[in-house]
Amino acid sequence: MNVWILAAAAAVVLLLLVFGLRRAAVHRRQRQAGKAGEERVEAILREWVRKRRGWQLVARDCRGPYSARCILLLPPGSPAPQELDHLLVGPAGVVAVETKNYGGTIQVLSDAVWRRSRGGGRARRTESPTAQVRRHASVLRALLPGVPVHSLICIANDGAVLRGRRRSDVPIVTAAELPAYLDRLARQKALAPRAVDAALQAIEAAKKRR
Repeated sequence: MNVWILAAAAAVVLLLLVFGLRRAAVHRRQRQAGKAGEERVEAILREWVRKRRGWQLVARDCRGPYSARCILLLPPGSPAPQELDHLLVGPAGVVAVETKNYGGTIQVLSDAVWRRSRGGGRARRTESPTAQVRRHASVLRALLPGVPVHSLICIANDGAVLRGRRRSDVPIVTAAELPAYLDRLARQKALAPRAVDAALQAIEAAKKRR
């Protein structure tokens, strides 16, 4: 009897171990994909800024809980830092780009809910990044009073199919569309050079470097 109990316990432990290893592998692939997407968008932004006078790209020199290269901001009075992917500062204000390296088909059902499917598999509902983007915008507005804050979501995966994106209050663009979107945004002239420099200094002062 004890032998059967021990065998059953060993089988349960083995199943839990296999499940844990598979889950860890999935999370590792997701982190790697996310990092690759962020690096691609960073390269696009760096090239865009290089050709645009008066615009600067905020350095991703912080180490956050989810990424070794990010922008981690802790404004005065805030209880916890917020991790941002990319920030641009220029005459139009500050631009926060949230990058997602999602593949497959992305259906925007509402501002809060997306449906995602890959490889003909079953479509699954998932939380939209909109709430995350809005948290970041709130932090930036608290940190930079009077400075226009523009937020957008960038899908870095070229193979992704976007549907229903007009249902999102936050603009959603692909990596290929990103430069043209920024060109349209850059037509706005809200900040003088001195104000741009002041915004950059405020962001640098609010960084939490680990």
